[in-house]
Amino acid sequence: MDIREKIMDILNNYPVSKNCKNNTNFKNNRLVSSLRIGLNDFNNYSFNGQTFISKGSAGQGRWATIPWIGVFSEAISITAESGFDIVYLFSEDMKSVYLSLNQGWNLFKKIYKDGRL
Repeated sequence: MDIREKIMDILNNYPVSKNCKNNTNFKNNRLVSSLRIGLNDFNNYSFNGQTFISKGSAGQGRWATIPWIGVFSEAISITAESGFDIVYLFSEDMKSVYLSLNQGWNLFKKIYKDGRL
């Protein structure tokens, strides 16, 4: 599935999957698995000496309001918690998808627990 097909699949099927009354098995849901894999075109993709990986999230044990798919440079970051990454963010109503440059914040939250720099 190329990038466009994957994005369209999420936009068209995420609301149905999220709101399905019989959807008790979040962990094994096809769309959840598809988001976790990320963009296949970018897994182990190498450009200019850097390797990239992709993964995403539909939530942690339950459906996220805003699902996402990120592309990470292994030289900078391999998770959404630290570093910089390129992310496709889906709108809550699934009518839009945004390509953004994000900065992970959880690393700073852990280091500066008391809120002071």
